[in-house]
Amino acid sequence: MLAILAADLTYQLWHGHPCASSLEFQFFVHHVLNTTQISMPTLTLALKLIHTLKLRQPTLCGDPGSECRVFTVGLILANKTLEDNNFTNKTWSKVTGLPSAEINQMEMEFLEVLEWRCLVSQQDYLEWRSLLENHLLSYSLSLTA
Repeated sequence: MLAILAADLTYQLWHGHPCASSLEFQFFVHHVLNTTQISMPTLTLALKLIHTLKLRQPTLCGDPGSECRVFTVGLILANKTLEDNNFTNKTWSKVTGLPSAEINQMEMEFLEVLEWRCLVSQQDYLEWRSLLENHLLSYSLSLTA
């Protein structure tokens, strides 16, 4: 369920409309999260960074299917920011199937838009986490209704 929520949120943040993500993207997110065992704080920060990217570049519009790339780079930056033992871009390439050179380029472009600021204040993080928890709760309730 967490993978579906993360996929849907990434899709909505990246494409700017409230449609559900594709089953292919949901599978991709599930695979990446299961393979890497990324922590919840890292996933939370990754989604926050994607949100910040779109706030800073609202006209940025990804092509269909590009949500895999933005999700991956969000996770990479969050993982490098929060985790002492983080994955190399070569490992991310193996996990996601994206070429290392492309991952490196996307990471640099993402960082430039963020002005190299991947940390968020504790208040911003807690507000974002609360928003995600509420979204997860309402999603869970919709499944049981």
